[in-house]
Amino acid sequence: MKEIVRLIEGLSSEIQALSNKMDSGFAEISAKFDRQEARLDRHGALLQTGSRWVNRMNQWAERIDRINADCDRRIKGLDERIQKLEGG
Repeated sequence: MKEIVRLIEGLSSEIQALSNKMDSGFAEISAKFDRQEARLDRHGALLQTGSRWVNRMNQWAERIDRINADCDRRIKGLDERIQKLEGG
């Protein structure tokens, strides 16, 4: 009977040690996930910022393209008027 008690006590201490190891392992995993989450949050913010910047650059480029097209039409019209005035 004493041997069974000692065996149960030994098993209990082994279970407690295993539980402690599991707790520390889960804490390490949790810390790694926290770091990964922070890194992904930073990447997401960078992607979002980059997306906004690209969108603004596209809007700017379209505006400049319209201005250039308008200038081209005006120059073409002036060129045609000059050709008519010169008799050509």
